[in-house]
Amino acid sequence: MELGKTSDYESTYNPNRLYPIPRAAKRQDIGIDPAHPPFLGFDCWNHYEVSWLNEKGKPVVAIAEIVYDCNSPMLIESKSLKLYFNSFNNTIFKSIEELENIIKRDLETRINADVLVCIHPLTRAQVITLQDSFTGESIDDLDVECSVYMVEPSFLSVSNEDVEEVLYSDLLKSNCLVTNQPDWGSVQIAYKGKK
Repeated sequence: MELGKTSDYESTYNPNRLYPIPRAAKRQDIGIDPAHPPFLGFDCWNHYEVSWLNEKGKPVVAIAEIVYDCNSPMLIESKSLKLYFNSFNNTIFKSIEELENIIKRDLETRINADVLVCIHPLTRAQVITLQDSFTGESIDDLDVECSVYMVEPSFLSVSNEDVEEVLYSDLLKSNCLVTNQPDWGSVQIAYKGKK
């Protein structure tokens, strides 16, 4: 797959659209030992445009939630995940469970880790919560001025005050390592020590 370039639309199931990316190299670039990361967490992908055909050929539309450990050896490049989901559009599946199992198998094979897949019919969209909101203190309303958008450890300061706190932000932006396209997310940090 040639990411970052125009891609042909495939409307029948093709798991080869999935493009795994190793996590280790970029973590090593910022001084994190991939074998012993100093954090826990998970990747949660919300896919809002899932469609396939039922056994009679009628289109079905749903929302998918995909969750896997942030310490999986690989992650899936976001554009490839969208192309993969598009490949279901004209493919017949007997049930939501069959589709969930196929997605789970395809992703687990490529990232070498367990994957949770939940597909929610649009008829339930108003009553589902894809991922619980983070707890703790949001830092999104802090009045800060920013002109540097790269990792900059010198921006962190430490006080003498001992604390145990949970902070979160819904303003996490990263760019795909392959296509340089933006991805948005949320991050929660729980720590104990000097503030």
